[in-house]
Amino acid sequence: QNPSPDRPPVLLITADTLRADACGLYGGPVPTPALETIAGANAAVFERAYVLGPWTLPSMFGLFASRIPPGLTPHADGKAWKEEITLYRMPKDVRTLAEILHQRGYATGAFVANSLLRDPKGILRGFDTRIVTG
Repeated sequence: QNPSPDRPPVLLITADTLRADACGLYGGPVPTPALETIAGANAAVFERAYVLGPWTLPSMFGLFASRIPPGLTPHADGKAWKEEITLYRMPKDVRTLAEILHQRGYATGAFVANSLLRDPKGILRGFDTRIVTG
């Protein structure tokens, strides 16, 4: 689809376990030419970003739903954590960022390499194209 003043292009890049201070884009020692190219093309580059949780599911829940994510039991052992993670779901009544963008005429796609984001969790609900590997 063609960009327009009422619908500028949007590219949202998220990365698990990537420290900004390691990336060349932010002055770090690791070259990040693709990110630097994107950032140099009139892009918004955030100097400070915060997440709602220290791991994938709560972080992506907050990003795509703009809501506080459901909690998991603090200090749960590995078995309890694995059981609880299967119950982690996006409520049906919550509109996701992808659903809002789609409703406004955007073509949306999610290309993900983290199996925690597979449906039926619903975090990627609303994307026209969803490819999840891992």
